Amino acid sequence: MRVHENSQRMASSWPWPEPGEVPAALAVAVGATYLCVPETDVLAPVGWMVAGLFILERALSWRHLLVHVAAVGAVLSTGLVGATGRDSAEVGALFAFWPLVLLIATQALPRPPDAGLRLLILMVGGAATAVVSRTGALEPTIDPALVAAGVAGGVSAIGVALLLVILAPRLASSESDHDST
Repeated sequence: MRVHENSQRMASSWPWPEPGEVPAALAVAVGATYLCVPETDVLAPVGWMVAGLFILERALSWRHLLVHVAAVGAVLSTGLVGATGRDSAEVGALFAFWPLVLLIATQALPRPPDAGLRLLILMVGGAATAVVSRTGALEPTIDPALVAAGVAGGVSAIGVALLLVILAPRLASSESDHDST
């Protein structure tokens, strides 16, 4: 019982994404992992687990930090086991979590982005993982995968920063205009 209370307290003190957003980012990670490690048989059940977690969170407006950690572990271990022997695919399986990193990092900002902007951030990160999964992660050596991850990570981080700088103030002003009418 104590672990549950501590986890709930930690989740409430951290600006954690809204219910359903972590499973959505994990669904992107499952898809990106499949793109670079398609022969992984266990990926489909893990994908269904992530889909069930998404439905559970959205239906009940419920989320739990330990459940998120377990789900990340399941997706990560599936990708790394499927990539065994191919270093480039391991890079792809690790980089598949980039959308989740972007989502959590932007939630830690003094003024976290709203739901629409978080969806755009997830899409930018998803595009970056798809590029890495279908380019460098399919190569026989690790070097192209590292280059692809570095370039895609940098470009998408700059893209997210631009979204935050350009769109966040506009969304905030449109919300204040809407609230005043």
